[in-house]
Amino acid sequence: MEYTYSDELLSDLHKDAYGCRPGVSYREWWQTLSAIEKQVEWDLMIATMQAEQEFQRRHEEEAVAEYEMQIARNLDIGAGTRKDAVRWILDSMELSPYDDAGFVCYKLGLPYSMEHEFVNILAEMHKEAA
Repeated sequence: MEYTYSDELLSDLHKDAYGCRPGVSYREWWQTLSAIEKQVEWDLMIATMQAEQEFQRRHEEEAVAEYEMQIARNLDIGAGTRKDAVRWILDSMELSPYDDAGFVCYKLGLPYSMEHEFVNILAEMHKEAA
C-alpha cells in the first residue's frame, strides 16, 4: 500500500476539510494510529475536503447568479449604468466606513476575485459620507 498521508500537513488538511484546525485530543489520537489507519483517515479527509470545495464552488456560482440578477433588476428599474446598479446594492447593505470590498464579497457570498467590482465605488461612497 502506498501511503500519502503527512503528519506535517495534517493540520492544514483538517482545516480545509472541516473548517478548523484539529484540537489537541485529535492530534493525540492521530499519533496513536497505525500507518494504515492514518491513511484511511487521511483519505476520508481528502474526500471531505473535495466535497466541501465542490459545495463552495456551487454556492459561489449561485451567489454570482443572484448578484447578476440584482444588477439586471436595478438596471430595469432605472439604474443608468452597471456602476449605478452596484452602488444601489451597496447602499442597501448599510455598510460602515470600515467595510471594504472583501467584506462585501463575504456578505454577498461572492468569490473574492470580484473585489475589484466594489473598490472604487466603496471609495466614492466613503468619501461622500465623510
